[in-house]
Amino acid sequence: MAEPKILTAAVLTTHALPFTTNANNLMQQAERAQVVDIESFERAVDHIKICGSQHTSAEDARKALTAPLNNHVKWINDQFRPITDLLNKAKKLMKEKGGKWKSEEDARVAAKEKQQREAAEEQAIKDAEEAIESGDSDKADAIIDAAAATPKGETKAPTGRGEWTGASGSIRKTWVGEVHDVQQVCDAIGRGFLPGSIVKEFSKKSMNEFAKLTGVEGKKFGIRITEKKEMTVK
Repeated sequence: MAEPKILTAAVLTTHALPFTTNANNLMQQAERAQVVDIESFERAVDHIKICGSQHTSAEDARKALTAPLNNHVKWINDQFRPITDLLNKAKKLMKEKGGKWKSEEDARVAAKEKQQREAAEEQAIKDAEEAIESGDSDKADAIIDAAAATPKGETKAPTGRGEWTGASGSIRKTWVGEVHDVQQVCDAIGRGFLPGSIVKEFSKKSMNEFAKLTGVEGKKFGIRITEKKEMTVK
C-alpha cells in the first residue's frame, strides 16, 4: 500500500485559509447583529444557513485531506490486530488456568489454617479444664486469654512470582453491580438505602424521552424536566 503524502503546515494553511476567512467574517457578523424585527430575523435565518453550508464545505475539505491518512492508519492497525488478538487470547487462557489453581490453593490453605486453629482452640479448652480440675483457675484463665488473643485472620497461599520475569501473580476479587429493577432502585434511593449518585449511570436518552412524554416542566420521580428552546434552520 502506497504511503500517503504528509502535508506541511504551509500547505495545510493554504487549504484552510479560505474557510478561516469566511468563518471569521461570519463570526464578526453574528457579534454585530441585532435581531429586532422581521427583516433582521430573516437576515439571521440566512446567516445561519450560510454558516451551515460553510461548515459542510469545511468538513468536506478536511475529510478529503484526512481520508488517505485514516486509510493508511487503518491498514497499519489491520496488520497488528491479529497479533494483539492472539496475545490477548493467550493471556486470557493462561489467566483462567492460573486463576483456577490459585483460587483452589487459597481455599486449601485457608481450610488447613482453620482446621489447625480449631484444633488449637480445642486443646486450649482441654488444658484449661485440666487446670481447673487441679485447682489452678489462674492458669486456666491465662490459657483461655492466650487462645482468644491468637489472630483469626484468613491465611492465603503465598503470592507467586514469575520464574523469569519476576512479575507477581495473585487473585483480585471484583464486585459487579447491575440494575435489575429500576423502580426498586429509585424507591431505595428515595428511602435513603442507596446513594443518589447511582443514577449517574442511567441513560440520558431515556430521561430525555421521559421528559418529552411528560411534556410539563418541573420535577417528577426525581427527574428535573425543562423545555429547551432554540432556533433551528433547515
